[in-house]
Amino acid sequence: MTVSAVEQAERISAAGKVLSQLYLSAPAEQLREAMYSPQMLNDWPLTDSNSIQGVRTLLSSRPESEEEIKRDHLYLFVGAGRALAQPYESVRTSEEGLVFEEETFAVRAAYARFGLRAPNFNREPDDHIGLEIAFLSDLAERAAERLEAGEDAEEIRLAMRDFLFDHLDRFAGGVVEDVRKHAKTALYKAVAEFTLGFIASVHAFVETEGANAAK
Repeated sequence: MTVSAVEQAERISAAGKVLSQLYLSAPAEQLREAMYSPQMLNDWPLTDSNSIQGVRTLLSSRPESEEEIKRDHLYLFVGAGRALAQPYESVRTSEEGLVFEEETFAVRAAYARFGLRAPNFNREPDDHIGLEIAFLSDLAERAAERLEAGEDAEEIRLAMRDFLFDHLDRFAGGVVEDVRKHAKTALYKAVAEFTLGFIASVHAFVETEGANAAK
């Protein structure tokens, strides 16, 4: 079944909104329960092979406790010492391996171009993988709105493409590899697969000839 550019962008946005939350914090009760719901999982917006694997992982798992998930999130992305799946682009790609490096400020500038700013501005780095996914999700939503209205979305598509190539592509694979290696919960094992599916879907959207035209 052929998916229109509008629907493609809407699906990317919907998946990204959920995925970004799971990276930024351990999910609250409503989201936690939804992530083990067969109805929600069977309606997961993306249908690539990695996303399907993520859905299968959760469907075959028992619902994990709040404590189990909080502990997994803590050790993976915050660290009790050193994060096992370091979530910051600058730490993974800069020469010094520190936060608030050149990469952080390049990401900040990309957000600012579209009137966005990291929620904990100047207190926490802007280049957390969850924030970068949220940014692409926001742009996908804007693209869908323009396309739905019959307007040109080329500027947004190109911004998504450049951000993906210049930032998320450079370090997300390492995050996924570490999550796969260290995650204890089915939830975060699925997050690794959902991340690959999200990135593949953004690539398909930004690299499709004529994706800026309403269909």
